[in-house]
Amino acid sequence: EGQHYVGVLIVAELHSEVSDGEAPVRALARFKDAVLVPSMNVQTAAETFQRAGAEELAVVEDFADRVVLGLLTESHLMRRYAEELDKARRD
Repeated sequence: EGQHYVGVLIVAELHSEVSDGEAPVRALARFKDAVLVPSMNVQTAAETFQRAGAEELAVVEDFADRVVLGLLTESHLMRRYAEELDKARRD
């Protein structure tokens, strides 16, 4: 509603037979309840990706207001985590 997160749209699904062109966008949204917040640690974020079965998830300000701050992909999360582990080992 307004500025609040209501889900992720998958472009391929918008053009598929699932959408007859008449369905409201909200009805096509996925991962409505799977969001990340900035205070999450890597483990919790990774678990959220796994539970949702998503490749990308919205990052929202907090669970209550759900104002979108950005989008994070699981691959980016894991790549950055691996980089930080490697850096810590070298130090």
